[in-house]
Amino acid sequence: MKEIKKQISKIVSAEQGYAALGLVLILTLIGALLLPSLLSFVSTGLKSGQIIEERMLEYYAADAGVEDAMWRIRNDKLPDWMLGNWGEATYKHDPYGYSLPTKINNKDVEVTIKPLWLLEGLETPSPGQGREPHDSLVTVSNVIGEIDKGNGLYHGLYQINIIYDGSVGKLKIERIGVWLPPGFGYVDYSSNLESEPQTFPYNGGTAITWDYHPAIDYDKLPGPGSKRVVTFEFTPNENPEVAFAWIRTNRMDIYLSWDIYPSLGMDSKIYRITSKATDPVSKKYTTVTAYTTKTMKGDYQATGNTLMRDHDKDKPHYYRERLYKETSATINNIPPDAKVERIFLYWSGWKNHLWDVSTLSEEKRQSLPSDYKVNQITLQVEIGGVKFPKPEEVTAWVTQVLPNVDSDNPNGWSYSCFADVTKLVTEFFEKKKLNFIGNATYTVGHWDVKKTKHGDYKYALYEWKDDHSGETIVGYTRYPLGSYLGQNDSGGDEWAYAGWSVIVIYSSSSTEGRYLYIYDEFRTVLKDKPLEFTIMGFRTPQDVGEEAARLTAFVGEGDYHEEGDSIRVNNKPLSDLINPDNNVWNSKSKLLDDTEIEGIDIDTFIISGAIIESGDTNAEVKLLTESDSWNLIYIILSFRDEIIPTKILSYQVKIGEE
Repeated sequence: MKEIKKQISKIVSAEQGYAALGLVLILTLIGALLLPSLLSFVSTGLKSGQIIEERMLEYYAADAGVEDAMWRIRNDKLPDWMLGNWGEATYKHDPYGYSLPTKINNKDVEVTIKPLWLLEGLETPSPGQGREPHDSLVTVSNVIGEIDKGNGLYHGLYQINIIYDGSVGKLKIERIGVWLPPGFGYVDYSSNLESEPQTFPYNGGTAITWDYHPAIDYDKLPGPGSKRVVTFEFTPNENPEVAFAWIRTNRMDIYLSWDIYPSLGMDSKIYRITSKATDPVSKKYTTVTAYTTKTMKGDYQATGNTLMRDHDKDKPHYYRERLYKETSATINNIPPDAKVERIFLYWSGWKNHLWDVSTLSEEKRQSLPSDYKVNQITLQVEIGGVKFPKPEEVTAWVTQVLPNVDSDNPNGWSYSCFADVTKLVTEFFEKKKLNFIGNATYTVGHWDVKKTKHGDYKYALYEWKDDHSGETIVGYTRYPLGSYLGQNDSGGDEWAYAGWSVIVIYSSSSTEGRYLYIYDEFRTVLKDKPLEFTIMGFRTPQDVGEEAARLTAFVGEGDYHEEGDSIRVNNKPLSDLINPDNNVWNSKSKLLDDTEIEGIDIDTFIISGAIIESGDTNAEVKLLTESDSWNLIYIILSFRDEIIPTKILSYQVKIGEE
C-alpha cells in the first residue's frame, strides 16, 4: 500500500488534470479485488460465532442435566433398586434414564444415571467373589502427612494399610494399586517398595500400579508387625479427597480388596451421569459424562476396659497385680438410623517372659504374641438380652511387638493385637433379625481357662467387681494376657498392664459431617522420642460449634506418676476432670457411661473451636512425656467436616450430529 500511495503521489503531481479520475479508477479496482474476500471473512466470522453460541447453549443444557442428576443423587430421588446397599443385581441393572420435563435453551435433554463399581475398568471381579471386598483382606488408605523437601517445597505422604487375617494360609500379591484424582501425581522413586510402579491416565486422574509376576508373598511387603504398609509421595501437597487403593491376589476366593473411601470403610457410592442435549431441528448434540460419588456421613464410638488392676494400692507405685477372666464395657449413644460399617477390636498387654528380647531377630520378636498365645481372646456381644450362645474366640489379624527398656536395661516386651470383628458380630444379629447399630455390651476375656489350678494352668483369674469387694478367683489360664510380676516372677512392675478396646464406626444421615482418622502403629513414647504427625483431609465448617473434633486414645502402662504425660493438638494440651494436662495418662479412663476405670487409659477428649478453627484443613498432633514411657495402641480422631454430599470425580464433553 505504501508503494501504491507513492505511485499515486507521482501521478497526482505530474498530471493534475487526470489525477482525480485515475485515482478513482485505481481505488475502484482495489476495492473490487478486496471486497469479496472481506465480505466472506465477515460472513465466516458470523457463522462461527453462531456455531460457537449454539454449542455453548447445548453445553449449558447438558450441564443442567448433570446438575439435575446430582440433585437426585444427593436427595435419594432415585429408583428403589439404586437405593440401599448395592449388590451384583444393581451393577447389572439397566441405567436409570429420564428426560428433563422442559427444554433447556430450546434443547431436548436426556439423562442416564448408572451405578459403578469402584474398580470398573481397572479390574475384573472374580466369579467367586463378585463386587464386594473380601472380609479376610482389608485395605485402608489415607494421607498421613507431608515431606519437607527444602526450599519451601513439600510433598504429600500417602499410606496404604493392608491387613490379612491369615484364614487361608499364605497369601500372594499380584498388584497394589492407587487411583489419584485429576491434578495429583506420583513422585518418582518415593515409595517404600523395591520396584517402581506403572502410571497411566484413568477417569481423568492417574492410576498407579505395582505389578508382580510372579506374585510375591504378603509377608514380603514392609511391616510393622503382621500389618503391611506401603507409602509414597505425591504432588501437589494437598488432600486428594477421593483417592483410593486396591489389592489383587493370586486367589480367586480372595481376589480383590479395595478401599471404600473415605478412610475406615465409610459407605460410598460411585455414579456415572450421562447428559445429552440435542437441538430438535439441526439434530446436533452435546453430551456431558460425569463421574460422581456420594459419601455417607458418620462417626465413631469407642469403649473398652482393663483386664488387670491394682488391688492393694501399694503406694507409691500402684503396681497392677490382679488379672481378670473377662471385663465388659458398653456403647449406648449411636443414633438409631445408624448402619455399622466397621467394628475394630484391639487388645494389648505387657509380658515379662522373655525378659530380654533385644537379641531376637525382628521376625522372631514379632512372633512372640503367637508363641505365648496372647494373639487370641474371647468376645461376647449382647443387646437386649440377646447374645452369642457362648463367647467367640477371636484371633488377631495384626500383631505388633515392642521391647520395653528401663534406663537402658531390658524390661520384657509389650504387644498390640487387632481384629476386624464386623462380620462376626453383624451376621449373628442379622440371623436373629435384630437391627444391630453398634449399641451393645462388649465383653472381652482370656480364651484358655480352666476352673481349677493344675499343671500349666497356674495363673489365677478373678471375677470383676466394680469396687473390688468380694472378688474371687473364677479360673486359671496357661496364657495370661498380661504379666503382673517383674524379673524372675518376683515383685511388681510399673510396666504391668493388660486391656482392650472396641471402636464402632458407623454411617448415619442424622450425623454431622465428619472426617475420621485412625493411627494404630504400635509405638513407645519416651522423653526424647515424642510422637508427632499431621492429619490432613478435612475442612472445618463455619458453624464449627463447641465440638470441632473428638479424639480417643488407647494407651498402655498408664500409671499415677505425675511425669508430664500430655497430648497436644495444634500445640494446645487436652485434658478433662480426671485426666489433667500434665498427667493425662494416669491409669484412669473416663468412658462413655461416666465410670472411672483404673489400670488402663482409654480416654476421649472434646476438641473445641478454639483449637480447630473454622476453615482449618489440617491439624498437628503431638504426644510427649517428661520422663515416663508408655505405649500408644491407637488414636482415632473425628473432625467436623464441610462434607459435600456429591463430588465430581471427572467431567468429559463430546459434540456430534445425528
